Amino acid sequence: MRRRTYTGHLLIVLTALILASCTSLPDVGPFVEATTEVRSAVAQAGATVEEELKRMDGGLESAAGLKKQWLSRIEAMDAMVEYSESLQSIVSASRQGAHSVGRLVDGVTQLAGSAGIVVPGSAAVGVGVDTSKNIYREIAVMRAAKSLGEALERSRRPVDEIAKKIGQDIADLKVIFQAASDSITGDLEIDHQKGINFRNQLIKRRKAIYAIGSAGLTEADKLELTELDRLIVSTNTWYLPLQAKLNEVRTRLSAGEALIATTSDTVSQWGLAYNNLVLALKDRRPVNIQSLTRATVDIRDLIKRIREL
Repeated sequence: MRRRTYTGHLLIVLTALILASCTSLPDVGPFVEATTEVRSAVAQAGATVEEELKRMDGGLESAAGLKKQWLSRIEAMDAMVEYSESLQSIVSASRQGAHSVGRLVDGVTQLAGSAGIVVPGSAAVGVGVDTSKNIYREIAVMRAAKSLGEALERSRRPVDEIAKKIGQDIADLKVIFQAASDSITGDLEIDHQKGINFRNQLIKRRKAIYAIGSAGLTEADKLELTELDRLIVSTNTWYLPLQAKLNEVRTRLSAGEALIATTSDTVSQWGLAYNNLVLALKDRRPVNIQSLTRATVDIRDLIKRIREL
């Protein structure tokens, strides 16, 4: 009798364990950690490109403008972290009712607002009207979901669109670097404009003489070529340092633009990582955030290289 009772208890325990393994959702923690790392990398990228502008003559104004604009991007990243933490809390609770659905919908709505995507018809619309309408239409569909799983499935598209919007906002800041490049290099060239014009005239004249061909050169032409070469070489005292300075500025600004582009791509990839997260939750399999982690490493590698320039 005792043996049967023991066997019965064992079967009950095993059944409970099997059911628990079947119904429990994967840990969202890795996604939260990856999102936090992305946010940190974005903040570091902003600080790095700001410092690069500050290092250049005439770059302080551009640096101040970039800093102001980047802060709004950081606020959007803060919202991403907050949303991922909220999602972890919702999933950990493992409640499938209307309360969990409502919390998820509220989280996506807040994320959209932080990305500058406001309800269509508001006084200010921070993104294309059609895109804004689509996102809030998807959010409305989410709210009608009968379960958390259904709401999560329907959240994939709006969250992906929001991530792309934040990523594009970061990419748009490259115009500040482009304007800084035109301004800084332009000022350097203007300071030496007379000398540059003189050097260009010398080079143009030398080309014209060479075009005659060696057989047709007179003694006067040869003497003029010798003098032209001497004068061109004499301009190297200021021309070569100018070119070195211009190359340095262009190299640094190009590296800054590359960092902005990589940061933008990483933030956009967060939407894809979220999509994979939802599928992992649906299939009850571990969450894979390797691609997002690698993208974050790429940002930090670029930051390191820029600081070593």
